Formats: sequence, C-alpha cells, structure tokens
Amino acid sequence: MKIAFFKPNEMRKLILALITFLMISPGLSSQSQEIYTSTYTNDINGPGYLSPLANAIATNLNSHVFTSHYKESFGVSIGVLGVQSITMDAQKTHSGMTDGLSPNESLDVPTIFGDPEPLFITDGSGNLYSFPGGFAVNTVTFLVPQVTISGLANTDVSFRYFAYDFGGRFGDLSLIGGGIRHHIHPYISNSEKIKLSVGYTYNQLIADNDIITTTVHSGILEAAYFTTSDFAFYGQVQYLDTTLDIDYITSEVETNFSGKGNQKFKLGAGLEYNIHPIIVRAGAEFFNPIAYSAFIGVNF
Repeated sequence: MKIAFFKPNEMRKLILALITFLMISPGLSSQSQEIYTSTYTNDINGPGYLSPLANAIATNLNSHVFTSHYKESFGVSIGVLGVQSITMDAQKTHSGMTDGLSPNESLDVPTIFGDPEPLFITDGSGNLYSFPGGFAVNTVTFLVPQVTISGLANTDVSFRYFAYDFGGRFGDLSLIGGGIRHHIHPYISNSEKIKLSVGYTYNQLIADNDIITTTVHSGILEAAYFTTSDFAFYGQVQYLDTTLDIDYITSEVETNFSGKGNQKFKLGAGLEYNIHPIIVRAGAEFFNPIAYSAFIGVNF
C-alpha cells in the first residue's frame, strides 16, 4: 500500500488559518511527525474529521445576525458581537474507516478538535493506515462588527464584514455576511408583547488566500416576548446548510475537499435590553456545539 506523507506544519497552517478568527483557546497541540495525507480529505474520513469545525463556524457565524428584535420606525444599530462555541466530547471523535487494509477496520478516531495523538493501524500484510490526531481545541471564539437597519416595511437587514492579515502561518482571513428578516406578527396578531419573524442569513468565511472557504446559509424562525417596551426574551429555531471547501496546492501535496456540516438544526434563546441609545443582547445556542454570545451596540 502506498503511503504519502507531508510536513505537519503545512496542514497546521491550513487548519489554523480557518479556526483562528481574532482569538481561539490556547493549548493547540502539535501533530505527529507523520500524517497520512488523504485521511484528512477523502470521502470516507474527511467529513467526520472536519465536520465539527464546520459546525462550530456555522454556529458562531449565525449568532445575533439581527441585533434588535423589532422596531416600527426606521433605525440603525452599530455594534460588536462576541460568540464562543464550546467543543463537546461528541465532537472530538468520529467513526473512522481504514482504506486499503485487508481487512479494513472501523474504529473511533480523533476529529480536528480531538486528541493530538494519531492512530496507526496495520494488517497482516504489513500495510499501514494512519488516522491524524486533532488539535485539542476546546473553544472557538469570534468577534465580529455588525450593522443592522430596521423598520423598512416590517423588514430588517444586517451586514457584517471583517478582514485582516494575521501574517505568518495564519495568513489573511475575511468574513462577509448578513441577512434579511421580515416580521409576520403584524399580519396575525395585534399583541404588543409577542413578536414573530422569519429570516434568511448568509455568511462566508475565507482563509489564507481562498485556500479555505466556509459558506453558511440559514433560515430562522424567531419569537420574542416583551415584558416592557425595552426588555424582551426570545427563542429561535435555525436550519443551517454549511459547506467547507479546501483547495490547497504546493509542490509536495495537492488537497481538494468539499464537505458539509452535519448539524442542520439549532435552537437558541436569550434576552434583549434597550437602554437608549445602548442595546445589549445575550443568548445561547444548543446542540453540538453549544455556544454563548453577546452583542453590544448603539441605536440611532
């Protein structure tokens, strides 16, 4: 069985460029000195290895896309969103399958967030298959500036943009995204306390000169209950469609991969408080991964 290896710092640069967005938890562990290249990106093990990363990014990118639940009159809010997703134990392993051994073997192996130690599997003929270790990541944290325009015929629009060159092995990284939301409660209820809305969001994160692209489409159904005109609780359901694309070519290795996040539905809940002109919004999202987030901004 032919085995191809490449230097671990190449894949480290590739992966860290994606998951380092302003801040990531400390303690990333080094990889083994030999990693089986195609295990990262083949159709058998690539989705299981990389999908936790796609899920974490999708969760972070879709937190607080809309930063004020409802305004009857025209208004603009400008602020900063901070969100941190927590890596659960279920995201640290996946069911891997060897390829080319006799017989092939299925076993629990690390994901990109899992144990840094690789696993080497051999068969009776001396063939070797290596499952790469992860980077022992416990949290992924984003900080994103955002603008929301409200009160346009019961419709809100949001826009967010970030670009920065981290230099060195991290390279450049950019985010562009936003969404549109329409309030449906004016058509079905005259309640001053209950507000309902539906929306669509789009976010794209590009790392290291188009090497890695994460694209997230989301549909959102949200309900808010206003205890006063300035304070509200909210809950939401999201449907996510997440794609992770890798296009990495050097003189030693060529890697092309396109995979999907496997977390399709998210539940969220939180609160919103307007202290004019300041708006504060905090919440949590559930299922793997769990995320905590907050937005603080200024209303105009």
